[in-house]
Amino acid sequence: MTKADIFMNSPWLSETSSEGAVSAILLGPLEESVLSSEAEAYSKGVLWIAPPTENFSSSYPANVHCLDRSSESKKLSETIDEFLRLDYDNPPTVKVSSHIAEDDENAYAPILDLVISSIDSTLRARRTRSDTGVLRQEQVFRNLAGYLRSRIPEKWRDSAQGNLAVVVGAGPSLDVTLPLIKEGFPKPLVVAADSALRALKDAGVDPDFVVSIDPEKSHDSCTSIDHRPGIAILSTQSHSSWPQRWGENVRYLSGRVMTEDWLATKGIPKTSLLAVNNAGLAAMLVAEFLGPAAIMMVGMDLAGGGDGTDRYAENTGRSHVQVYTNACHDIPGNQTETVSTPFLSDWSETSETCARISRGRNMINLNDRGALLEGSIVIHPNQIDELREALSESLAPYEH
Repeated sequence: MTKADIFMNSPWLSETSSEGAVSAILLGPLEESVLSSEAEAYSKGVLWIAPPTENFSSSYPANVHCLDRSSESKKLSETIDEFLRLDYDNPPTVKVSSHIAEDDENAYAPILDLVISSIDSTLRARRTRSDTGVLRQEQVFRNLAGYLRSRIPEKWRDSAQGNLAVVVGAGPSLDVTLPLIKEGFPKPLVVAADSALRALKDAGVDPDFVVSIDPEKSHDSCTSIDHRPGIAILSTQSHSSWPQRWGENVRYLSGRVMTEDWLATKGIPKTSLLAVNNAGLAAMLVAEFLGPAAIMMVGMDLAGGGDGTDRYAENTGRSHVQVYTNACHDIPGNQTETVSTPFLSDWSETSETCARISRGRNMINLNDRGALLEGSIVIHPNQIDELREALSESLAPYEH
């Protein structure tokens, strides 16, 4: 039995079980026994969006609502909205059958889009994390084939030995530091977080790898449509615009995803390198995986700039996205004793990771502000000439 055969033995290709859900929307071909089991599990009702060849039976449980997936879009939308009104307080569980390939898998993607959109609009006033879970499931559904086919290869490990890697975040300090890395260093390996793309394009810096793992962050929100440098490193939860634009130049990481956990139990192990927390931290881990002699971080502030509300550098084109919160924390700073951050968990995990990586190589934080990352060597931009000289003497240019 092949891995694909094992995978298809499950009733579900993907699913999101929302906390408190008492209803479910099921997409694709199902055995009657599976349908009956779901009807028993969800007392408010089950909406089954089924193949057009399905002969709906009067013997189905009374709380099962059937809908032909080939119905006109107006009927699809009206039926989904009516079903959602059965429970305003809790979003339904949404499950996609593992047998959709036996029907027409391409027909279900727009229907899943419609389901997600309807849930979002109907429950917007009481949006919870469960809604985000449904969105994540949609991206997993779209990215699953790529994840199975194009995962980051183990042979890339330690392929940048003796080189300098530059990890590019999108914090406010990037306005100052990005121009400084364009010259004077041995040609570096550049690993960029998605939000830094527009700044890199304008500066004429082409990243070798671009990391994006946020289900809500589209390629369009980070740079122009025609800007697709390097190789995109994604997770199964990444916004679908990234694989669409990069095509074959995509590699996937495993992450904290239940579908991937289930696949691992069926003989499809996770990648040794995992996508965690945010794109900046994931980019740092990608750089470590490639095994450079030193890693230099730019734009990795992990603290709000200006009056504390600035999240992104102006050169990213995202400086209008600001942070408004009362939950700020004082943490050690790079150039001051403390800085205030709304990103406590991000900073904590990034700092711990930096400390671990620094035990095997130098971690340089080129920064005139921001939060202190444990184990890093903080270099102020005023010291750039000394840094260039030191690295040029000891490191080789990166070759693809």
